[in-house]
Amino acid sequence: ALVSIWSDVQLARPELKVKLLLNVHDSIIVECPREHAREVADLMGKCMEIPMLVNGHTVRVPTDVKVGVNWKDLIDIEKWEAQDVGATSP
Repeated sequence: ALVSIWSDVQLARPELKVKLLLNVHDSIIVECPREHAREVADLMGKCMEIPMLVNGHTVRVPTDVKVGVNWKDLIDIEKWEAQDVGATSP
């Protein structure tokens, strides 16, 4: 998923201004302008939810996308959009 995000999001979509910052265990941290957050989140979700074959069954591992001005204060993107959190942040 990390390589997909780098190639399919950061390289293929330069207008989104995505910066791949960090990968920790099963988390991938990126930075992008607020106005591109939803589109970047959707693209990352597609990259992360790659189907896997387990014992002959196709399995999709669920993912969640969180947004915030720092790692400590991340919230679900739907809640962020509903609250318009970060409207005054950089």
